[in-house]
Amino acid sequence: MKNLNQAPWYKNSIVWLLIAVPGSAVMMGIVMGVLAVSSDDGLVADDYYKQGKEINRSLIRDKRASEYALHAQLYWTDNQTLNIKLQANDVSVYRGKKIELHLRHPTREGFDRRIKLKAISDGLYEAKVAKNLKQGRWKVEISTNIWRLTGRLQWPTQQRLLLNSIDKD
Repeated sequence: MKNLNQAPWYKNSIVWLLIAVPGSAVMMGIVMGVLAVSSDDGLVADDYYKQGKEINRSLIRDKRASEYALHAQLYWTDNQTLNIKLQANDVSVYRGKKIELHLRHPTREGFDRRIKLKAISDGLYEAKVAKNLKQGRWKVEISTNIWRLTGRLQWPTQQRLLLNSIDKD
């Protein structure tokens, strides 16, 4: 004989457990979607198209550095002074030009530093950089609006760096 006094489905705890598992997955999906849309992760550029067009300009500057046979030696002289020795087949490519040093952290834009180089003598420049750089691998760029040299610095183990203009064709 059948029991007619069976409880309704909504009073059964197993049913609620079966509903809760996919229900919580849907709720967490909504929360993650809201967080993804409302927060800025700092790693994705808003102007990616503009940056893509800038790549071609940068490649031309790299090629010019190669044409000038430009290279640079970077070395620390004290706790805050970074010396840069530039050499090229034509010194007019750097003499009297505004030269910048750009230190870029690979993942955190907030740690990046852009420093104007001060001419000490012909081909020798210095930059005041505090040695409190975060440990890790840094992207180094020395450039004018005509040419650029790039490389990587492993801080703090690497105290000297040689940047060469290599024809990348």
